[in-house]
Amino acid sequence: MAHSVTPDESGSPSKPSKARSKLSRLIDAVLFVAILGVLFLALFPRESGPSVGEPAAVLTLNTVGAAEKSRTLAADLQRPLLIEAFASWCGACRRNAGLLGDLSDAQKEGRLDVVAVSVDESPEQALAAKQSWPIPVDVLHDPSGEFSRAYQVDVLPTYILIGTDGRVKRVTSGNPGATDIRAWLNEYKN
Repeated sequence: MAHSVTPDESGSPSKPSKARSKLSRLIDAVLFVAILGVLFLALFPRESGPSVGEPAAVLTLNTVGAAEKSRTLAADLQRPLLIEAFASWCGACRRNAGLLGDLSDAQKEGRLDVVAVSVDESPEQALAAKQSWPIPVDVLHDPSGEFSRAYQVDVLPTYILIGTDGRVKRVTSGNPGATDIRAWLNEYKN
């Protein structure tokens, strides 16, 4: 069914109001800026983590699910330490949970230590993620944001490899595979 156009008093079809055309231009401008923002993020992803080569921050954090147990990061390392920064609400972190399990043979062989650090607000959220995803390594909780600040974590998940010399060897954000992490270990044998 065809729509009829109502003529105005002069007999010509009515024009859109000025307010409507301003709104239309505003919506176009907002969409344009949003598209530019997405393209910028795709072309220039945000960096997360400390700089390679700098000394790793030595921090002591509590382990979730273990009464009065704590762990000190980056102090007196006998083997490289892989740290995964994550949060229970992070979908990409949930999808990557299996990565830590894929590295269990490297841990058993004594080539690597692995720990996950939760930036969740509460240790209960971190424990729930550890149990439900599951996360097969110790999960530490960063209640005050000290870890996030010291390790400059802005994107989740972020993976940080620390060598036995206490220096940051590799950093990546997003979704590295177990083969990428194994390649890190092959590059760095100490």
